[in-house]
Amino acid sequence: MSPDPLDAPADFGRLSGQLGVPAREPQPRPLWIPFLVLAIGAALTLTGVAASRASLERARQARFLAEAETVRDALEERLHAYEETLAGARAFAVAQRSPNAETWRDFARSLALSTRPGIVRLGYAQWVERPERPAFERSQRRSQPQFAIHPAGDRERYLPVLHFEPTADGRESSLGFDLASSPERGEAIERSRRLDRATLSERVELLQGGTGIVMFLPVRPALGPEGVVYASLRTADLVRGVAPGAAARLDVELFDGAEPAAADLLYDGRGSPPPAPDARQVVLPITRAGRTLGVRLTARQGFDGGAASREPWLVLAAGLLVSTLGAAIAWSAASTWARAHQLAARFARDASRNEERVRTVVDNVAEGIVTFDTGGAIGWANAAAERLFGSAGTALVGRSIEELVPVARGDLRDGFRNEAFGRRADGALFPVELSVSQMRAEDQPLFVAVVRDATERREVERMKDEFVSTVSHELRTPLTSIRGSLGLLRSGVLGDLPADAAEAVAIAERNSERLLSLINDILDVERLRAGEFELARAPVAASALVAAALDSIRPVADGRGVRIETSLREAEVDGDRRRLGQVLVNLLSNAVKFSPEGGTVRLEAGPEGADVVFRVIDRGRGVPAEHQAAIFERFRQVEASDSRERGGSGLGLAICKALVERHGGTIGVDSVPGAGSTFWFRVPRAAEEQP
Repeated sequence: MSPDPLDAPADFGRLSGQLGVPAREPQPRPLWIPFLVLAIGAALTLTGVAASRASLERARQARFLAEAETVRDALEERLHAYEETLAGARAFAVAQRSPNAETWRDFARSLALSTRPGIVRLGYAQWVERPERPAFERSQRRSQPQFAIHPAGDRERYLPVLHFEPTADGRESSLGFDLASSPERGEAIERSRRLDRATLSERVELLQGGTGIVMFLPVRPALGPEGVVYASLRTADLVRGVAPGAAARLDVELFDGAEPAAADLLYDGRGSPPPAPDARQVVLPITRAGRTLGVRLTARQGFDGGAASREPWLVLAAGLLVSTLGAAIAWSAASTWARAHQLAARFARDASRNEERVRTVVDNVAEGIVTFDTGGAIGWANAAAERLFGSAGTALVGRSIEELVPVARGDLRDGFRNEAFGRRADGALFPVELSVSQMRAEDQPLFVAVVRDATERREVERMKDEFVSTVSHELRTPLTSIRGSLGLLRSGVLGDLPADAAEAVAIAERNSERLLSLINDILDVERLRAGEFELARAPVAASALVAAALDSIRPVADGRGVRIETSLREAEVDGDRRRLGQVLVNLLSNAVKFSPEGGTVRLEAGPEGADVVFRVIDRGRGVPAEHQAAIFERFRQVEASDSRERGGSGLGLAICKALVERHGGTIGVDSVPGAGSTFWFRVPRAAEEQP
């Protein structure tokens, strides 16, 4: 009968030597081990309790901020809905030129104002010059005998209320009231008139009762007097009912201004009992209609709940229990020290079996795995690599990695990830995805390459690109026809439309133009990617490119009140006038869209060495460093909400990058978040201008 391997003197001596004790000698029980285990367990438990409390606090704060933002977003959406309502009222007033009381009443009733919480009055007022006041009052008294412009006072211009709905509260004092008589309201009305967009007034006490604000929008019909449509908004109704689930757990206060102040309080939704002194609280800004409101949200008592707060105690109890059990196990292990030698041998056998399992798994993965040394010599390859390159594993060992993947050895470094071509045993090339990582084996560097066959993926991408291009081409023709038809309807060539229909046609035309622009962008991207984009290159002055771009973008900049400054040093560019102009217009459009109202965008152009450099500088929110490379990829924007709030397909910068690179140039961005961005590109100068 052969002896047990564990009883063999040489093996046991070697194992005992690794454990640092003489072989076959009875070991004293190490009583310190259980106490060490207990101390380590207690330390880890306390660390776990602290981490649990920190994690619980982060989760509570995140939930609070999420619910606070839900309330803020609901308020912002409601204010946006008010702007849309006021825009509809302006379209009606423009169509009527000067609406009378009956038509205004019918229009207001069609809006069902009772279903629009917050709007307590929708009215129309008309500008009257001081010399025209007596005649204007006499003409109004024919239909409204009590009409008179008030309050009293001699002013250069008056803006008396002519019509308002609803009138059921009987407050006829609003009739003839001069909206511009108050400096605060006058400033808001003038800002609305200057920017041609909706603006909000400061805090007011409404004639209908309660605290509120007033939203104004100018009316400028082609024929007829200039006026203003306005909506009186009661803030209590504005806040009530938004995000009811979150609002039930939060106290909501609304202020006129981003910083809460008692004098600027628009709505006080604090309930009973009052919140604790250390209750969670946040102030979030709402910027709409040229004004910033602040909403302060405070967590009510019980917001954090009670069940989750038991988690640290559960961690403490579990940790102490585990520590105690660990100490007991360590005590038992100390009493059976000799058994540890047998366990060590068993672990060694298990490790061998695990190594065999790992090899089996590695040999059966779908990706090829190859190891090679610093000289490029292959040391091992799995079965998938054998199938991929059409060679037996032994045939691959010893060959150079460059024979399988013709890539410069200097590129095959740690972290390399790229597409390349692989070479089969018969010499045929096929596309692969290759990634390389470095490890150390026996204190020597060793590289591991993971290779995946990309043939099928490339074919799928080719089919996808062909499908996108075909569908885009097929959509553009009918969409162009639809846009043209809508333009005819809107222009009145086919007859006048009712106000509601005209507004709907205008919305449809804008959206068809946006969709057509998206399709054109997709087609441009596909043509650039496929190399089907031809450039009509010729010498063109930088000043001509700048002038054309400014002509295209100025209406957009004026609509947002953004001023464009230029700094130009003349030079000639070797390029396609239309395509380089397209790059400039796209960069200027982005700068205007992301600039604050009334801000400034600067455009610089001039020669630098053998190139002409164009820079577009804004003072917007900036681009975080982690997004600066990605924004030049297709369908990429810094924030998901940008497409909805500011428009755009996410293709513009990708097209700019492709066009600039086709000209042999480069494009990039320098940005500091919160301080603005500088988008630049450089293209070669005309040959006769080369220094």
